[in-house]
Amino acid sequence: MKKSKNIWVKSLFVIYIIILVWVILFRMNFSISSIHRVRDINLIPFYYENVYEGDIPLFEAFLNLLIFVPFGIYLKMVGLSNKRIILSGFSLSLIFEISQYFFKLGATDITDLITNTFGTVVGLYAYVLLCRIIKNNNRLNTIIKIIATIFSIIAIMFFGLLLLF
Repeated sequence: MKKSKNIWVKSLFVIYIIILVWVILFRMNFSISSIHRVRDINLIPFYYENVYEGDIPLFEAFLNLLIFVPFGIYLKMVGLSNKRIILSGFSLSLIFEISQYFFKLGATDITDLITNTFGTVVGLYAYVLLCRIIKNNNRLNTIIKIIATIFSIIAIMFFGLLLLF
């Protein structure tokens, strides 16, 4: 991939990371004082306290997986190896979980670490699969950049609207 195209992908990646931090650590709040401050840790995978009648919050686990899919895609687009991508997804998720505990920004949960890492793996292999289907990496990268640009613009507009209200 040429340098100029790589810069656009890296710029989109930076926007994505900022949004990821805002969503995961700050729960889409603009003030730390408005965040419910809790320091809790769960080291049992897919264990949820206070679950009644089998109402397991799998939707939250699915959202954690989904929000990390672009992470795997972006890193594959810039040419990282599969091993480094998976390690990066695990490391970023671990940093988020440790930060939540250290700064009392939410519950630290092994399930989040697992689902975030798995989301990175899904993104990585989704990109690999799309490369095999489309058979033209430049075309695929252009499609992904267009979609990522649209989502980035929407997210920035959403962020701006939240600031206004």
